[in-house]
Formats: sequence, C-alpha cells, structure tokens
Amino acid sequence: MFEDAEKVSGLLGLTLRVEWDAAAPLRFCGFPKSGLDKYIGKLVRAGFSVAVCHQVPAEGGGVKREVSETILCSKI
Repeated sequence: MFEDAEKVSGLLGLTLRVEWDAAAPLRFCGFPKSGLDKYIGKLVRAGFSVAVCHQVPAEGGGVKREVSETILCSKI
C-alpha cells in the first residue's frame, strides 16, 4: 500500500490501483493467491519483507483485509 505499492508495482509488473478518498487516496497493488510463490520470491530476493493478506467480509458489508502471514527478509 502507499509508497510500497508504487515501488513494487513496477518491479512485479502489477497495476498500481488508487481508491479515491478526498482526504487520503489509497494506492495499492496485489495479486491472486495463484501467484503467491512467484511474487513473494521476487520480493524477498529484492530485499522486501512481505505481509500476506486475505480479503474477508466486513461487518456491515464490503470487505476488509487481514494479515495472515509475514515473510521477513534478512539481508546479510
């Protein structure tokens, strides 16, 4: 999300998306579960840590994202 999405969208060839809110536009990119191994590997090799999020139903309608896993990059 935000600046991180701008950095990795180009690296991974993903579309940068924007949800407009006058106070704070939300920039993000993502990929489907089927691309998990491919994209996480690229991100970790490039030095990024990764949070895996799933969309789940939100109370009152819509969806929210919950972090289900984190993959930390430890550059040596």
